[in-house]
Amino acid sequence: TDRSIRVGILNLTSDFLAAINERYISMRKGTRYENVRQFDGRVFVAATREGYTESEIARVFSVSRQAVHASVERLIALKLLERRAIPGNRRDKRIALSERGIHASQTVNQHIAAVEAECAAIIGVDNFQTFRLQLELISTTMKQRVKSTPQA
Repeated sequence: TDRSIRVGILNLTSDFLAAINERYISMRKGTRYENVRQFDGRVFVAATREGYTESEIARVFSVSRQAVHASVERLIALKLLERRAIPGNRRDKRIALSERGIHASQTVNQHIAAVEAECAAIIGVDNFQTFRLQLELISTTMKQRVKSTPQA
């Protein structure tokens, strides 16, 4: 009997993400950010969005606060992020882009646009836009289902 496991969407998306991450890594070669870890890149992108705290980023990524703290420390050492006080909260700090981080985020946006253009060149612009919209729909719907499913 065939004992192989069907290649499911999780495997396909994992392979897709690995290929895209390799492309991003190649774009950073020769820059001061060449050795930035993949997870640090995710934390950096999160910092560009909402002004999360370390605890909030940990919840979003389902990792420990310590892992996020270590990542933030590495990004602060690169002068990409900074911690900002939250009025009325002595413990938590918002993670925000520094001046250098703002400049780096513009480069990141250029890299994202370049990789997305490469993807569109492979499957066509219209197909890529459809792919992107469908990914957003699936992601949003699955997150809502997880939130509404009672915990055992």
